[in-house]
Amino acid sequence: IKKYGAASGEVIMVEPDTGKILALATWPKYHPYQYFLHETSLYKNPSIVNTYEPGSTFKVLTVAAALDAGLINPDTTCPSCSGPRFIAGHTIKTWNNEYHPNITITDALAKSDNVAMIYLSDLLGKDRFVEYIKKFGIGDPLGIDLQDDTKTPFPSKWGPVEVATASFGQGISTTSMQLMRAVGAIANGGKLMRPMIVEKVIDHQQNKTIELSPIIEREVISRAAADQTKTMMINSAHHGEAQWTVSKHYTVAAKTGTSQVAVNGTYDPNKTIASFIGFAPPENPKVLMLVKLNEPQSSIWAAETAAPLWYSIAEKAFLLLNIPADR
Repeated sequence: IKKYGAASGEVIMVEPDTGKILALATWPKYHPYQYFLHETSLYKNPSIVNTYEPGSTFKVLTVAAALDAGLINPDTTCPSCSGPRFIAGHTIKTWNNEYHPNITITDALAKSDNVAMIYLSDLLGKDRFVEYIKKFGIGDPLGIDLQDDTKTPFPSKWGPVEVATASFGQGISTTSMQLMRAVGAIANGGKLMRPMIVEKVIDHQQNKTIELSPIIEREVISRAAADQTKTMMINSAHHGEAQWTVSKHYTVAAKTGTSQVAVNGTYDPNKTIASFIGFAPPENPKVLMLVKLNEPQSSIWAAETAAPLWYSIAEKAFLLLNIPADR
């Protein structure tokens, strides 16, 4: 928080194949034993309660849906990516106003191309696109053993503009933990796991231990689609905007996200939420991690804030988890 001048932040680490939460840190925080010394607004866990527009991290869900539906493959080219899209009286651009005619979807994910994601939502169609978002658990309660877990607002209006912007993670809200659960399904071969905070309960009086088993909520996408998405996320991590900070020792599958902050019905041009979500090793993921910084001041871009922070934490975590280096 200090280094990047952010207003607040979160880091979450999860074991993808079980849904077990390995670590969860937020700032600012409070001490429960001295709760009366802190603002009541700090009592709730922001990773579970606070909604935000995820931005480009959401693009991996759009890509995974189109792959699962059999509408594209990683080398599919975008025929409508030579310029901005004009939809229902609105002009929708890429984040850097650069365009790449006939870009492949693999490169589009690495370059975080908004208009390419709109092309995928066009292929899917409104109903199927919304169905996939729901299957990924966006808007649904987590079923986690932490207070304040509840469903979150899900758009009721799905016009052409809403579908287009949701494809690249704007105009749709989620929580950090909902996004972790969704991307965890990609890491876990298409299966959506319920997040777990309690592994076992020990009853010392009766000398009993109750083990809690991981719960598979449902299969969201096929293993083949999940594997293809993983490969594209590896390319995104190693050839995208954050390639300058990529790990020299580990291959990771990851995606940056720099989302705008909605204020009074419009977007504040000076405020962003910078995030980076990824997992390793890609073939048999042991850890999925999200780093999220709200309103960083050193740079508004995730590639210059959340991504280097993610890698600095990941290098230590991989050692603790005995994940061997592969680069």
